[in-house]
Amino acid sequence: MKKFLKILSIIIISSLMLLGCGSNSTKPNINKDSNSINNSNEENNETEKNNSNNENNSIDENNNTEKNDSKEGNIDQEKEKNKIDTNTDKETDKKSDVEPYCENEPNKANKDITIVIDPGHSSTISNETEPECPGSQKRKLKDTLGATGVQSKIPEYTITHGVAEELKKLLISEGYNVIMTKDSSDKQLSNIERTSIGNDNNANLIIRIHCDGVDSPKACGASILVPATKGNVTKDISDISYSYGEKILTAYTKYTGLKNRGVVVRDDLTGFNWSKVPIVLIELGFISNPNEDSYLSNPDNYIKIATGISNGINYCFAK
Repeated sequence: MKKFLKILSIIIISSLMLLGCGSNSTKPNINKDSNSINNSNEENNETEKNNSNNENNSIDENNNTEKNDSKEGNIDQEKEKNKIDTNTDKETDKKSDVEPYCENEPNKANKDITIVIDPGHSSTISNETEPECPGSQKRKLKDTLGATGVQSKIPEYTITHGVAEELKKLLISEGYNVIMTKDSSDKQLSNIERTSIGNDNNANLIIRIHCDGVDSPKACGASILVPATKGNVTKDISDISYSYGEKILTAYTKYTGLKNRGVVVRDDLTGFNWSKVPIVLIELGFISNPNEDSYLSNPDNYIKIATGISNGINYCFAK
């Protein structure tokens, strides 16, 4: 019996030892799996960290890029500003090279040149007459209304006086001694009286300002009338008047763009035949033509019209 129990105990102990060895042999596998899982988790965590870091780095890089772009933008804006400032300076320098228009700085070379400006016609009709030339039996009305704009209905005397006033300002600014035959379109003067103002002041030039008008609405352009050599009446002033007329008409039509109809010699105008000094009559254009009437009757154009005439006068007396 004892022997049996001893054998049984040995078997039980052996079985227990075998069970213990089996249990120990599986633990490393569990640990390995656990370590593997832990390692995997750590790798995932590390990957997430790296991804997070990469994302953060990417964000930082983007932020840096945006900052750099912002800085570059600011730099570009600053450069552009500098360019604008530079261009402004250049523009200012360029403007400073141009001689400014100044009424207080007239051309001293013109101070001894007297220009008489005679705006044609007036707002009242004279029933009185005067001889066409010295010793002539032929007589004409001393003054008339002149033509009327075909569309504007503005009378010639309004246009001629408006242009004359602008021409006066321009010529004074150029240093000329300027005399107007009258200071109002209401004032009535005969042609002999107008011419006498030029004669009495020994004018270098009398310029008479008129507008053309005919029955046909198609007639257009500007012309200059000058005195002819008629016996001993105007022979001394005919040639120089013609020369001045050509220069003034060329400058006027070039500046205004109106058609140049040329210089016309006349021996039947009272204002010419009584003149002892160079004299011309400019027909600014046809107010019987709708287009030219619209242009000439617009006060906004008076300065341009006057400038064209002034340019021609400067050409006449250029030294």
